Order: sequence, then structure tokens, then C-alpha cells
Amino acid sequence: MNETVRLSMRVISSQVGAAPLTDAERAAAARLAPEIYALLERHDLSHLLAGAGITEDKALAEKLEHKRLAAFYRCEKQSYAEKRAFALLEREGIDYLPLKGAVLRDFYPAGWMRTGADVDILVRPGEFERARAAFDGAGYKFIQKSTHDAMFISPNSVTFEIHFTTVESARAGAQDGVLERIWDYARPAEGRRYVLSDAMFYFYHIAHMAKHFSNGGCGVRPFVDIFVYSLAAAADAAARDALITEGGLERFERACAALCAVWFNGAPADALSEQMSDYVIGGGVYGSPENADSARLRRHGGRVRYFAKRLFMPPSQLKIRYPALEGRMWLFPVYEIRRWAESLTSRRTVGELRDVMDGDNYRKVDALFDSLGIN
Repeated sequence: MNETVRLSMRVISSQVGAAPLTDAERAAAARLAPEIYALLERHDLSHLLAGAGITEDKALAEKLEHKRLAAFYRCEKQSYAEKRAFALLEREGIDYLPLKGAVLRDFYPAGWMRTGADVDILVRPGEFERARAAFDGAGYKFIQKSTHDAMFISPNSVTFEIHFTTVESARAGAQDGVLERIWDYARPAEGRRYVLSDAMFYFYHIAHMAKHFSNGGCGVRPFVDIFVYSLAAAADAAARDALITEGGLERFERACAALCAVWFNGAPADALSEQMSDYVIGGGVYGSPENADSARLRRHGGRVRYFAKRLFMPPSQLKIRYPALEGRMWLFPVYEIRRWAESLTSRRTVGELRDVMDGDNYRKVDALFDSLGIN
């Protein structure tokens, strides 16, 4: 693990609850401040550098302060939108369960430290259509519906994902049996709002990380979440372990915990931690196309099956890409041909084909996923 990565993670930990930087660490970070900024910017974490005092360069210091203020603005904007959305669900008498960043933000020393792209809320499956009607009626712009959620844009331009399940049918796995029971682990908090038990909240976080990790990368932020949550929350270790084991995520969870210890607590890195760190750091916030292509090739079981599945998209997935197909499946062949035409003119498709034919990255990703027990 190179010095830029090591110091970047140490700076983060010093800002979210760990011991302050020593003079030696601050001096070392100052020498690499531009590199640290570039790394954390790729992971939407550069705002955490503003209070670290690692640079005397005026231009960089001003840039970091701008990032901090922008993060504060994003936080305030999302918090305002959340309150309005929660109030809407309360008025409609709909049970709701905030997920991910909407909950994790409260565990950070300050809410603005935990940035996020959207607000995630779970409603009961039988109440989704009522929730959708309520959001439509309140001026939220409906964008699209997937197998597990629907996306809306609030009147103040905040993205909401309203989940009706935490099970994503397109990526079925052992964890689905646990996630199907998520409401069994929820308890009333206030009004119609529910909160998850520690064990289920932790399990859902790990399962969600595994999903993104196996799609090309999850970024550093979920690891910071684990570290912050471990400092602030009372853990029910036995209950966590039971769900993690039932969901088949033991190796992945252990590796995530080990990498947190390496990054944020200075533990020595083993070969798996090094490989995992390279994969996450290299992927940025949402993972790299190269890693995503290698992961996709692995799931499809080799190049022949990969190309066959890429050529013919199942109707259930094609409907998500082209909503106009809903109720008009006789048009399926027409839209399949349209997808082929769009793909052949896409620069991304050309890059994907190049990545698939490059066996080196595939072999690395394949070995890493084997070690982590994920697919």
C-alpha cells in the first residue's frame, strides 16, 4: 500500500473520530497534499481534508474550503428534502424506513461529513403505490421504476429512491433470504417512522457494499461508514454474525473489517487487504468500467456465454431500459434491434469489448472475488 493511500486514510480517520494526526503524520501528508486531494476527490471525500490542516498552499486551501462548504450545502439541502418527504409519508399514514446515508449521517461528528447522491427510503411492498401517488401529488418528478425501487426528483432537486423491497431480483443471492425479512427487524421510532436493529442495519450495509463491489467497486465511503458506525453504535456482535453467516457474506464481511483496520487503525496489511485496497481505490466512487466488465464476464461464466447474454437481453430487463415496452411486449424484437444499434455506436461498448478480451484484469478480479466469496 503506497504512502498516498496510507496517509489519505489516516487523514480521513482523524476527521471522523480517531486520534488527531501526529506532527509527523501532518508533515508527511503536507508533502503529498495534492496527491491526497486527487485521491479523495475521486471518492467524493475531499471535503474531509478542509479541517485536517495539511496544506499551506493558498490555492489548495481555498479549494478545500469550497469543498467543505459545498458538502455542508448538500447536507442541508438533503436534510430539508428528507423532512418534507418524511412529513408527506406521515400525512398519508405510510410506514417508512430510512436507509443508508439518511441514517448513517447521524453517526458522524457532523452531518455534512457524510455526503451522498440520493435519499433512500423503504416502504412496505403493499404501500408502494400509495407512496408513489403521494410523491406524484406533491410535485415530485417520477424518473423510473426498477425491480426494487422507484426514482423521484424532489421539488428542490434532491434525488429520492423509494424502495418497495431490498431484494434485487436481478442479482439473487443467499442474502435475499435475510433481506426478505427486513421488516421483522424494524421497530417503530416515532409516528410512521421505523428503525432497523443494529444487526440488520449492519447486514444490509454489508450486502449493499457486496452488490456494488461485485459490480466494479464501491468506493471508500462505505468503509468509512463501517468505521464511524463501529465507533458510535452499540454492536450486537452475535446477532450480526448470525445474519452475516445466513446471508453467506462471512468472508466478504471479514475482509471489509480487516481493510478498515488497515486503513483507519494502522493494522498491517496482508495480501488480500492489498488486493482489495487496489480494487477499491482504483475504482473511484462507483467502480471502474474495467472492473465492472471483468466482474460481468465472471458472472456470465466465460466469453462465449458473456457474448450470448449481452446479445439477447431478457424482456424483464429490456422493459426497464425502455419503459414504452410495458404492456407492448409484441414490440420486444424491435427494441432488441434498437438496443443493438445503440450499443454498436457506443464508445462504452467498444471499451467493454476491449476489457473482455483483456484477460489480465479478469484473472485478478476473478481471484479476488474467489477469496471474498462473492460473485
